[in-house]
Amino acid sequence: MRMFMVGLWTIYSLSAQTPLGGIAGTVVGPDGLALPRAVVQAGGQKATTSLTGEYRLKLPAGTYDVTIAFPNIQTFQAKGVSVPGKGSVRLDARMEGGQLATLGESFEYSMHTARMVPPAGPTPRTADGKPDLTGIWTWAFPIDQSDPHWLPAAVAAVRARMGKPDESPALLCQGHFLLWPNPRVKMVQTPAVLIFMFEDEEPGFQQVFLDGRQHPSDPNPTWRGHGIGTWEGDTLVVDRVGFNDRSWLDAEGHPHSEKLHIVERYRRPDFGHLEIEITVEDPEVLEGKWTIRRETVLSVNDEIQEFLCGDNNRYLGRQLGK
Repeated sequence: MRMFMVGLWTIYSLSAQTPLGGIAGTVVGPDGLALPRAVVQAGGQKATTSLTGEYRLKLPAGTYDVTIAFPNIQTFQAKGVSVPGKGSVRLDARMEGGQLATLGESFEYSMHTARMVPPAGPTPRTADGKPDLTGIWTWAFPIDQSDPHWLPAAVAAVRARMGKPDESPALLCQGHFLLWPNPRVKMVQTPAVLIFMFEDEEPGFQQVFLDGRQHPSDPNPTWRGHGIGTWEGDTLVVDRVGFNDRSWLDAEGHPHSEKLHIVERYRRPDFGHLEIEITVEDPEVLEGKWTIRRETVLSVNDEIQEFLCGDNNRYLGRQLGK
């Protein structure tokens, strides 16, 4: 399990009276610079910080718990923030994060990609008119997600894995976490197959068949499952089944069974953005469906780097600071 440090510097003050109440402020990173793409939540409302780190939540009068989340930095809660009937409360935050030992998994890299200005332009298309998803895509920043309802067995598994990072399949050079974000992903689209090449992950690739085939009737369980893709207008819908049960869904240690079913929807609205919606189903660990929405940006004039996890098992020692 990944380990992080976090700090928060906050300022509460009443702004000038305005017709709309709520919470507003600016979020900065450990370097003191504006932190874009941080997700701020309170009272069922969500906001994503702008390129200048600013956000605003419109809320009625009341007392709220505020959370601020950013990749590779532990989510922070500011509890009991009081919002008046008119006017707004200012909540400025300075977040701190801990350095991880592996390429692409540090908060510095997350901040770098969050501050990237994506290239402008229309959506590129293939010869048959479909959106072309080819490119190198950076961190998939969270936009929104539903509340997962974990079954007791899943909750117990997470508790058992807390404080035991040496049991993570990702750190043992086995299967990496199944859900985005990945540090950097190179996607290569052809008429018959979409190839994912993952930097800093094992296994380092995944293929999604676009040639109209169906899933095998009895797929051989694998780390990333068997993927087939179909187009719904300009959205590519990827259906994945046939997973083994040895990997973790995420860095928090949530488990899954071989009944896991993942549906990913990819949409490229313009040249520089890729929108991803992930729906997770597993009757052995989840009650109902869990949907996650993320967005990633295109990295131009860049290339992924070769990654070898084995390294005589020294990878695990570096992660644990040994």
